[in-house]
Amino acid sequence: MSTLCSIFSQVLKLIPRGIFDSAVREHQAERNAKGFTCLGQFVAMLFCQLGSVTSLRDITNGLAASEGKLRHLGLPSAPKRSTLAYAVIGHQVLQEQIAARTNRADKEDEQSGQGGRTGASARAA
Repeated sequence: MSTLCSIFSQVLKLIPRGIFDSAVREHQAERNAKGFTCLGQFVAMLFCQLGSVTSLRDITNGLAASEGKLRHLGLPSAPKRSTLAYAVIGHQVLQEQIAARTNRADKEDEQSGQGGRTGASARAA
């Protein structure tokens, strides 16, 4: 029996979990967390970006609609709007740090000749 991953799960696999976890530890981002982790917030915000969602209500409703599939993505259940709003304010510094580290890793890949261009964009260059 073959195992299929959702596209959302495949996108999450592109984010190095080690970089994410080390940034969380470095900034002690979960020291006051009460049930909603940084990974949970990241999953919710990625859902927001990929789904072109513009409000907290849409994020929570969209995640609740697929609640059966959330556990394998790192969320035990869909977050409430108030929880998500509080987390967005509290984790802003961590999000900036992870983005900077990911950009730095991308630049190092480009410098080493392993640039992110593949397929038609690489052939056109």
